[in-house]
Amino acid sequence: MAIKFLESGFDVWIGNNRGSIYSRFNEHLDSENNEASFYDYSFFEMGKFDLPAMINGILNTVSNHKKLTYVG
Repeated sequence: MAIKFLESGFDVWIGNNRGSIYSRFNEHLDSENNEASFYDYSFFEMGKFDLPAMINGILNTVSNHKKLTYVG
């Protein structure tokens, strides 16, 4: 679906959730030395903290946009 939106001219941003290989470069938690803290999260935190942070990051990156459409 993301490719169809991209081909139609939309900006497409694909988020990354905690616990994947891409999140190992976290600025505050060390996945190697403190696994308990690194993996101490739930879907609640992902919805309350992570998704709003992703949305704010996108809106701060793309100028002249005040809102976006989320598909998930």
